[in-house]
Amino acid sequence: MLKQVKNIKRINKVLFSLFILIGLMFISSCTTSEVNANIVRIDVDIKASDNTFYIEEFNLTDYKLKLYLDNDIIEKVPLSLEMLSKDDLDKLSKPGTHTLTVNYKGFTDEFVIILTQVNESNIFTLNIFELNDTHGYIEQDEYGKGGLSNTAKMIDNERMKNPEDDCLLIGNGDMFQGTAISNLTEGRAVIDAMNEMDFDCMGIGNHEFDWGLPKILKYFDNDVSNGEANFPLLNANIIERSTNKLLLLDGGNIYESIIVEKEGINIGIFSFIGDVSSSIGASFYAPYLIKNDIEVRAKRICTDLKNKGADIIVVNIHGGASSGVEKYDYNQILSKIMCDGEYAIDAIIN
Repeated sequence: MLKQVKNIKRINKVLFSLFILIGLMFISSCTTSEVNANIVRIDVDIKASDNTFYIEEFNLTDYKLKLYLDNDIIEKVPLSLEMLSKDDLDKLSKPGTHTLTVNYKGFTDEFVIILTQVNESNIFTLNIFELNDTHGYIEQDEYGKGGLSNTAKMIDNERMKNPEDDCLLIGNGDMFQGTAISNLTEGRAVIDAMNEMDFDCMGIGNHEFDWGLPKILKYFDNDVSNGEANFPLLNANIIERSTNKLLLLDGGNIYESIIVEKEGINIGIFSFIGDVSSSIGASFYAPYLIKNDIEVRAKRICTDLKNKGADIIVVNIHGGASSGVEKYDYNQILSKIMCDGEYAIDAIIN
């Protein structure tokens, strides 16, 4: 997956075309007639101290027009393209300092905006690599195919294309159980390979429970004597029944969420396991509970990450829908979560 982000601590989530806005419905104010009040003046609600925008980011309908009524009530309606002349609309696609005139029901008001263009030198491409269901297959076959060495080579080729730190590598569960070399070492061989590949983090899958989850958690307990991952394990919805709390390790390398910095961009990451409890051995699942209240959890985590300075947010989920990622219920829920009027999650990995 590719995502372009600006290396200036503000993210241009979507590059809107101004022509898309032409189709927006003009929202007129009917409230004034309902209360039998008249407009005495109008005022565009854009502060002079905060009137500088990137052309690609400025959306007129994000801002309001204040209506001052003769009953001392102030109402607000969204600005719309119909309120500007054709000449003023043309200015919205050009850099510079522009004075624009709003026309509404016979009243006019002027406001000044400064439009600039994104500096292409401040844009870099973030490559997100994700591995799941490796199931211990770390070795090449007899023909030199498969194996983590070939995967690592592909990722390293991308990492070496330029000197920027522009690659994010996520393990999305079911990494260990499945081959003799992994089973006999209880996953240690896979952990060693993942360390060499410089993973940024890993989520938990249903097959991490196959040997009993503690055999995997030991690689994240900060005890190097039993082997240790040099990347964190993420868990946002597995609960310990004995404590009724999120499964984490005191002093360990397991977190609900993390922030990873890439070229000055703070990337918030958290991980869910899907509704896969029926595929986990009953005795191994008994100490735990998978909570599926992901909307509540995700909203809280996203807010926390934004407060900590996350510029973009990535969620990995060990789960999905064979009919397509857009039909997976978790994706539907997560894609609609908002923070401060913007979509909170930038990438979802299944």
